[in-house]
Amino acid sequence: AWNKWASILITGAATPVGVWAVQLAKLAGAGRIVATCAAEHMDLVRRLGADEVYDWSQEGNLKDWKGKRFAIVLDLMGGTTLTEAWKAVEKMGKILSVAGNPIESRPWADVVKPHVASINFRLKNSPAALRVVAGLVNRGLAKAVCDVNDVFLWEDLQSAINRLSDHPRGQVVLQLDSTYPAEEISILQKHG
Repeated sequence: AWNKWASILITGAATPVGVWAVQLAKLAGAGRIVATCAAEHMDLVRRLGADEVYDWSQEGNLKDWKGKRFAIVLDLMGGTTLTEAWKAVEKMGKILSVAGNPIESRPWADVVKPHVASINFRLKNSPAALRVVAGLVNRGLAKAVCDVNDVFLWEDLQSAINRLSDHPRGQVVLQLDSTYPAEEISILQKHG
């Protein structure tokens, strides 16, 4: 209930991080969740919990937004999207990005509201956080999103890495089994 006042904009809502961000914002009780993504992923993002979903190449292009303001903007795209996202933050709001440095992407001062806090954060592998997310999934409160074509065998590790740069919908999964060297498996477990 404490978060019902919060409005959040999530750019790149169908990305591997975005699908979790939408669901976690919903579970946190955000009052209004607005998301941008590619047109073919809009229904998925709505099902995950977004209240409003826009095609980033059409009406979701932030440079054309006038008057829409959010307490929190979570940028998962970087570049021009991050620069334009500054226009969507309300006074005293926060802009966070995992795809770029908000300060370096800040547009001219007359565009930016005073007292906007920007946070550039890097995702870190956290087995404890993954256990929390797994618990949410096991209880049916959240769901993993993965396209069947985004599951790779160990031998196709380079293809899996390449797929990550193609902006997949949801997660890219590396399938392991007990025949893989124990040392390599322990390294992957250690680093999430």
